[in-house]
This record gives sequence, structure tokens and C-alpha cells, in this order.
Amino acid sequence: MPNGEHEHNKCNCDKCCPGPMGHMGPQGPKGLQGAQGPQGPKGLDGINGVDGADGAPGKNGLNGANGQDGAQGPMGPQGEPGLQGLQGVPGDCVQCPCDCEPHENEFAQVYSNLDQNLAASGGINLAGGVILFENNVFASPNIDISNANINGEIKVNKSGWYTVEQEVCANLNPLSEPLIAWGLALFKNGALVPGTTFVDMTLSPVQQANNTSSLFLMFLAAGDVISLHNMTAQNLNLNAISAGTFGINAQSNSASLRIASVKLL
Repeated sequence: MPNGEHEHNKCNCDKCCPGPMGHMGPQGPKGLQGAQGPQGPKGLDGINGVDGADGAPGKNGLNGANGQDGAQGPMGPQGEPGLQGLQGVPGDCVQCPCDCEPHENEFAQVYSNLDQNLAASGGINLAGGVILFENNVFASPNIDISNANINGEIKVNKSGWYTVEQEVCANLNPLSEPLIAWGLALFKNGALVPGTTFVDMTLSPVQQANNTSSLFLMFLAAGDVISLHNMTAQNLNLNAISAGTFGINAQSNSASLRIASVKLL
């Protein structure tokens, strides 16, 4: 086979046997800008900057409204006494009578250690039996207790306002059905003193000690007499519990009465 044909068969075309790469050509013109890509993730925060310098002071604001006045302070110390003034012209009455004697208090206390049976009151505001007082603690000169053990009367010899306090230990026996209350009241010159009636109630025949007391303020003129009376619709027993009975180791009072001046006139 001729050499020329043999070489042709060995490499029949360029597609089967490419030649060596040619030299690189010149760079082509710049292409158009592509579309913007999606936003990337947020980067890390940067370091805080240095604080700026303080600004200039602002203008003063408007004055506020006045507050309320505070509480009054304590009184200061007393000043020095001033000079005595000139004596005034004498008035019309230069020798007026006056009672310059000091008024001393008047007071007295009396009591009883005896059992007493007081008659019943006869009706509304009518005095029943009177309490007698055989013992006394003290009596000032203008309170007369000389009849306290005879008719129960105490007399005042100076006008004024007095407090009168009474206390009794009493009961009703036998008891009625239904039970009734018992009480006493002060009388002045034979008439009931309104507001001085105080009551109690006996609940059992074996009940021996029922106490009632009162304290009253009244005006008494010189010569007035007061007394303490039963105001119950039946007889009233005053009880003086003896020492050694009912658990009592001293003699008890059955009644007591105290009178004291508050303001003498």
C-alpha cells in the first residue's frame, strides 16, 4: 500500500485527530453587570464608640408654686415683765363687802354592821323603811350626823353642791312569784330625789349577799336633811355577814353612806 494512502487512513479527519491548541486570543469586551444576589447574613455588632462630651447646661425651668405654710412652731420663752402701769382712778364702790373666808370642804361617812328589816314602800315615790347608821368614820363641823342612828337623817349646815354615795347588802326573803326587784333611794326633806333609785334582784332564798350602790350629785341648802329609804313593794332585809360565816373572815357592812362637798356657796 502506498505511503500516501497509508498515512491518510491513519488520520482520516480533524475530528478524529485534533491539532495542537492555538494561541490565546485577545480578551473580549466586558459583559453587562449581572443581577444583585440575595442579601447575606447580618454581621457581628461592632464595638461601641467612645462616649461624646457632655452638652452645654440647659436653661433654668420656671419656678414652682409656693408650698403650704408649715405648722405653727412652739411658743417662745416668756419675755421680761413690763413696767407697772399707773394706778387707775378709784371706782364708785371702794368699800364693797366681801366674804374673804376660805371655803373648806365638808364631808362625812357613816355605816352599819347590823341586820335591818326595812318596811315596804307604800306606793309610787313613797318612802319605805329608813336605814340607820350606828357607826361613823368622820364628819366635818357643818355636817350633822347626830340623828343618823335614830332616824337615819344627815343634815348639812352649808349650802352647796354635794356628792352622795350609798351602798347596801340586802335581799328579799321570802321571794314572791314572779320575782320582783328591790331598791333604795335618797330622800331630801322627806321627798324622793329623782335619779337616785337603784335596784337589784334576789334570785334564790339562800342568796345572802346582793349589793347595790350609787353615786349622785345634788344641791343642798343649809338646813337640808337627807336619808336613805326602801322603795320596794315589800319588806327588805339588810344583811351584815358575820366573820366566820359564808367564807368571810371579817364583819361586813350592811349599809354605808358618804357625803362630800364639791362646791360650797
